[in-house]
Amino acid sequence: MKNIKNIADLQIHILNLEFAKTEHEIYLQQKVSEVKQRLASPLKFYNRITSMFSGKENSQQNTSSNNEKPDWVNLLARVGVPFVINKLVFKKSGFIVKALISLFSQGAITSVNKNSIANLVDVVTGFVKSKTKKKPFLDYGIPPDSETY
Repeated sequence: MKNIKNIADLQIHILNLEFAKTEHEIYLQQKVSEVKQRLASPLKFYNRITSMFSGKENSQQNTSSNNEKPDWVNLLARVGVPFVINKLVFKKSGFIVKALISLFSQGAITSVNKNSIANLVDVVTGFVKSKTKKKPFLDYGIPPDSETY
């Protein structure tokens, strides 16, 4: 800090301080925006993961196809499907692959509920029943070689 001898020196010093203040504010605003941009992607990822496990519904992402709370089938599938996939399909995979598979399978399971499972079972049983139709018993009357004459 330099010595101020008169009012003109004081006003010049005040203007220099105000200019330095605005430079520092601009610099800090730029740094804050850079940090926000760097953290935007990890924050989105974190928010997506926490919304999956918290059970709260977002306006953008619904847990079921008809905007209801998840039922027991959905909750069981969200835990069971990643476990089964990791144990059967990706036995010798690393931690990162298993974690990614768990995240993707949980995202895909959000549309599964009791109604969709019931509809799938109805379609499969209808398909199986149509393949195994019994031939109707045809009765042509009394056979010609019978001893009933």
